[in-house]
Amino acid sequence: KFIDFHKGKLADSGINMHLAHIRSLTNWLYDEKDILPKRIKVKMIKLDAKEPSYLTQANIEQILSLTEIDEHCKSAFQFYYETGLRLREPYHGTIKDGNWLIIPKTKNRKGKRIHLQPHQVPVWNAMMDRFNNSKAKYNSKSGYYSRQFKKAVRLIGRGELIFHNLRDTFAIIRYIQTRDIYQVSNELHHSSVTTTEKYAIFYSMEELESDFPSLVV
Repeated sequence: KFIDFHKGKLADSGINMHLAHIRSLTNWLYDEKDILPKRIKVKMIKLDAKEPSYLTQANIEQILSLTEIDEHCKSAFQFYYETGLRLREPYHGTIKDGNWLIIPKTKNRKGKRIHLQPHQVPVWNAMMDRFNNSKAKYNSKSGYYSRQFKKAVRLIGRGELIFHNLRDTFAIIRYIQTRDIYQVSNELHHSSVTTTEKYAIFYSMEELESDFPSLVV
């Protein structure tokens, strides 16, 4: 009934967003508050897989050469496409043993442990310093790199890209390197490999390799 009411008024993806909120609420009422006698199953609308967008090697080189974007932001963009983290996840993490980034809770309610490379640790520290010293509201200061990324991709003629495409870029790079979609799924912390398979469904390995010639052995 809920889906039927919104059909034609909202896109299917918009309806699914509302259904996800309902599912989160009912799960909380069952898991945390013991109000519901059983878990309520909320069925989402089945959507066709959306073709992922990503930065090519040439795009990355173009962004790194931009004079309109400061070097810290460029380093932050690199940090994200090398780790596959979502925009706000680094701000919830702590460093353990010098180079392990521990994020206790993520979108799928599971934690992450990311082994940072030596050049990534100072970038994370600089990002945290900027975040902690900002007097802006959370959404504004945590969305800073997203706004800068949008500026960068417009300057290189890829204005259709959004910040999340840095995570897609990580996935593409790791898929080329590993040839293992299950490994990529594990590194992205997807709840199901089905979510990750879009990278293999929409693109052939030859096409991906042509966009990242430096990764071809």
